[in-house]
Amino acid sequence: MFDERNPSEEDQLWDWHIQELGEIGKQYPHNISVVEKGPKELTEDWNFNCYLYVFDLHRDDEVKAINSAGNFLGRHVFRSEFVGLLLKESSEKEISQQEAKDGDLVIYFAEESSTNPEHAGIVEGEFVKSKWSYSNVYKHPTWEIPSSWGNYDRYFRNFIEDDVKKRFRGFYMSGR
Repeated sequence: MFDERNPSEEDQLWDWHIQELGEIGKQYPHNISVVEKGPKELTEDWNFNCYLYVFDLHRDDEVKAINSAGNFLGRHVFRSEFVGLLLKESSEKEISQQEAKDGDLVIYFAEESSTNPEHAGIVEGEFVKSKWSYSNVYKHPTWEIPSSWGNYDRYFRNFIEDDVKKRFRGFYMSGR
């Protein structure tokens, strides 16, 4: 299985993901493809994680400013703990996998009882579109992801961008 790692300076930033997936595909065929390739150098515009991506807040200036201000030791503020709290407070938005349609969210968890997710993506037909770490945006089958991102998935719909932003602002201001 693909093993998540941070790119080294000698890597062509995100090309190692693509190369490694190609090598894995020789032994274990997969259906993972690049949807949006990251830049050769990490930029402020590309410094976002899967959670900012699925809630479509990765280009929002206010959210980027909060995330950057609180980003210490390379850790995003808009992270698993916030998303777990958001999901807990929005349980009415949870749907079954069978109900999921394009644009709904799939959230991955390490264990069935976990409250904080490991990864998130957007349903797109029979596939999921997600941002992999600081890397590229990929389109992949639901379970063709790094194994460290969990063994359980849950599906959600109808998150309103302004509501998520408001809750994120409160989460950040609370110092969590």
